[in-house]
Amino acid sequence: MITVSMTGAGGNLAQEIIKYLLRDKTLFLRLQCHDSKRGRRTARKLRRCCGRQAEIFFGDVCDPEDCRKLCEGADYLIHLAAVVPPRADHDADATLRTNRDGTLNLLRVLEKAGSHTKLIYFSSVAVYGHRDPRHPWGRVGDPLVTSAFDMYGQSKTMAEFAIMESALPSWVILRLSAVLYDNILLSNISDGLIFHTPWNALIEWTTAKETASLVSTIIRHDLDNRTEGFWRRVYNVGGGRDSRRTGYESLEDGFQLIGASVKKFFRPEWTLERNFHCFWFSDSDELEDRFRFRCQSCRDFWAWYARRHWIYRAGALVPSSLLRRLVLDPLLENDNAPAYWAKHGDEARLQAFYGGREAYDARPRDWKSVKLFCESPDYERIRSDSAYRRLDHGYNESRQDSELTLEDMRQAAAFRGGACLSEAAKSGDLYQKLLWQCHAGHTFTATPYTVLKAGHWCPVCCQVPFEWHTDRVAHHSPFHAQVWLDTHDPDEEFVYALKDGKAFMSQ
Repeated sequence: MITVSMTGAGGNLAQEIIKYLLRDKTLFLRLQCHDSKRGRRTARKLRRCCGRQAEIFFGDVCDPEDCRKLCEGADYLIHLAAVVPPRADHDADATLRTNRDGTLNLLRVLEKAGSHTKLIYFSSVAVYGHRDPRHPWGRVGDPLVTSAFDMYGQSKTMAEFAIMESALPSWVILRLSAVLYDNILLSNISDGLIFHTPWNALIEWTTAKETASLVSTIIRHDLDNRTEGFWRRVYNVGGGRDSRRTGYESLEDGFQLIGASVKKFFRPEWTLERNFHCFWFSDSDELEDRFRFRCQSCRDFWAWYARRHWIYRAGALVPSSLLRRLVLDPLLENDNAPAYWAKHGDEARLQAFYGGREAYDARPRDWKSVKLFCESPDYERIRSDSAYRRLDHGYNESRQDSELTLEDMRQAAAFRGGACLSEAAKSGDLYQKLLWQCHAGHTFTATPYTVLKAGHWCPVCCQVPFEWHTDRVAHHSPFHAQVWLDTHDPDEEFVYALKDGKAFMSQ
C-alpha cells in the first residue's frame, strides 16, 4: 500500500484532490485537518467518504510533533496547508508562521529521517508579483518581485527557497495560478479583496478539478516509473489558452450567471492600478504535454457552475442597483478595500497600489475613460503570442542545462546587479551550492537552479519578513527592473513594511 500524506486537507483544493486520489485503491491517505470548527466539520465529512482508505487526524504544521506524525512512513507528502487571502491580508503573523515556518518544520522532519518521501508543494503565481499588458506573458525563471504588503506571496517565496535549498532528494514546486472552485462566488463577497484585481490584470485560470487530476496523475506516473526528469523542478500550473482572461473578463464571467455585467455593478475607480499579481503562463503547457491533466476549461467551469448553482440565475430578477447596495457597497467600508485606505489616510498602501494619493484621486471615474486591454485591437494577437516581450534571464538560454558553465552563472549574477563569487563550478550541475553576492554586498549560497531557473535572488533583500525592498533592488538589477519599472517610476525608492497589522513606508 502506498501512503500519501496531506496537509491542509480541509481546503477547497484539497477536497477535490482527495476525491481523485480515492479512485486509486492502492493508495492510503493520511489527512491532516486543522483543529477548528470548520476542520472538525470537514473531518466528519472525510471519514464518511474515505472509509478505511484514509486516516484523518487533527494537527498543525506549526507543531513539529504533528509534522513528524504526519510524515512518518509517507511515500508522498502533498503540502497544501497555508494561510491564504483574504485572511493573509489581515493576519501577517499567522501567514508567516504557517506558510514559511510550517514548511520549515516539515523539511526538518523529512531531512532528519533521511526519508524517501517525495514532496509535492503548492506555491502560487503570487510569488511573481504584478504584471500588466506591457509584459503579459511569464515563465518559470522570471524575477520574483512579490507585491508590497502581500505576505501570502512573500511567505510562499520563502518556503520555495527553503525547499529548493534543502537536502530532500525528491521535491516538486507547483506554482498555481488563480483557481476556480465550487462556491467561489460566495467565498469572494465577504472582503475588500474583491477590489484588488485590476481590470487589465492578466490571469490564466485553472480549476480545482484540473489541479486534482494533475496531482493524481503525477503520483500514478511516478509509481509507474514515468517521471524521469520531473522532480527537483518548479512548474507553472495553468489552464492554457482557453483559460487566459483579464481581470475584467474574469468578473464578467461570474456576473453573466445572473444575466448582468461588470459595468452595471462596479464603478471603474474601485479596483487597484498596480501591485497585484498574475500573468499568462507561456510554459503552462509543459505539464499538460507530460500528464494530460486538463479536463475542464474556464468556459467549461462556468457552464458547470451555472447548472450546479442554478439559484444564482434568480439574481437576474433583482435590480442591479439593489444588489450593489446589498453586496458591494458595504465592502467599500472593509479595511481591505482601497476606498477604506483612502478614507482613513493609509498613505503607504495608496503609494504601493496606485503610486500615491494624487494618482489615486486621478483614476478614471466613468467607464468611457477606462482603456480595457480586452477591448483593444491587439488583444487577441497578443493573447496568442506567448513570445511577446519575453523577459531576459541574463544568460544564454539557448544552451542545454548540461552545457551551462561558471561563466553563465557570472553573467546571470551581473544581470541581477551582483556577482557569483564561487571560483569553480562543475559544468552542467544545476544543484551544486554556489556562493553569490547581491548589489548590497549580502552573500548567500544557492544552487544555479534556484537562481537561474526559478527566479530567486538574495534572501536578505527579497525575503525580509514583513518588508519589501523591490524599489531599491530594481535600481541595481536589470533582471528585476524589466517588469518592476512597467508600473513604477524610476524615482520611487520606498521600503514598505507591516508592523502590528499597520502599513508603513520609508525612503
